[in-house]
Amino acid sequence: MTIRQTLQRAANWYGRHARLRADPRRIAVAIPTYNRADRVLAAVPELLRDPRVAEIVVRDDASDNQDGEALAEGLKPFAPRVRLFRNEANLGAFANKLAVVADCRSRWAVLLDSDNRLGADYLDSFFALPAWSERVIYCPQRARPRFDFTWLAGVALDEGAMPDVFTLERNESMCVFLNTGNYLVPVQPYVRSLEPYADRRVAAADVWFANMIWLHAGGLLYVVPGMEYDHDVHDGSWFKTTAATSKPLAREMRDALASGDTERVAALLATIGRP
Repeated sequence: MTIRQTLQRAANWYGRHARLRADPRRIAVAIPTYNRADRVLAAVPELLRDPRVAEIVVRDDASDNQDGEALAEGLKPFAPRVRLFRNEANLGAFANKLAVVADCRSRWAVLLDSDNRLGADYLDSFFALPAWSERVIYCPQRARPRFDFTWLAGVALDEGAMPDVFTLERNESMCVFLNTGNYLVPVQPYVRSLEPYADRRVAAADVWFANMIWLHAGGLLYVVPGMEYDHDVHDGSWFKTTAATSKPLAREMRDALASGDTERVAALLATIGRP
C-alpha cells in the first residue's frame, strides 16, 4: 500500500467515525447468555468500538458458577457502558430474552444471541433508514453464511400477510426466518407486547413464539435491505440442540399463522409454554 493510499484510508476512517458521532441516535445491544462467557467476552470489545452503541446489557440465565464468575470478571473493565445481570434461577430462552431487553435504558436494542456477531454494516443499514417506527421489529436480510432472506428485503410483514408468504416455495425459508432472530427491536413496545407471556417456559422455537405474539398484537416485521450479521451454527448452538423440540412446535405455529385465522393464533398463544 502506498503512502497516498494509507493516508486516504485513514481519512476515510476518520470521516466515517466523525459522521457516526455527529448522529445523535444511539442504540443498545442486549445479549442473553447461558454458559457462554467466552463468546460474550469476545464480542463486547468490537461492539464498543461503534459510537452508536450506547450500552451493552448482558443477562446471564443462571450459568454454572465458573462460567458466571468468568463473565462477571471479564466484563468489569467495560463498566458502566456494559451492565451485567444474573438470574438466580434459569428462566429459559424466551423469558431471559424478554428480561434483557427490559434491562435496556435505550429506546432501541439489538437482541443479539451470544454466539452470533454483527458488524458496522448491520448498524449502517438500520441507521440509513429514513425513519424508525416503534411498531416495527427490524430484521436482517442475511444471516451469514447459511441463511439468505433477500426475497423479503424491503418488505413489511403483518399477521395478515402470513398466508401469502407461507407459499410452498418459500415455506422452509420463512420458517427459518421467523426463528432466526438477532433483530433490532423497539424496547418499550417489545416489552409491553411480550410481558403478558413472561411466565411461559419456552426453551425451543422461542423466537418463533415472540414473533407470533408481536404479529398478533398488531406489530410488523421489516426486513432491512443490506442488514447482515454472522450466524454461527455450531454443535452447541441453541438452533441445533433444541431442533427435536422446536420443529414440531414451529410447525404448529406455522400452520396457525398460515391459516389466516386470528382466533386459531390466539388459541395457540394461550397454550404454549404454560407453567
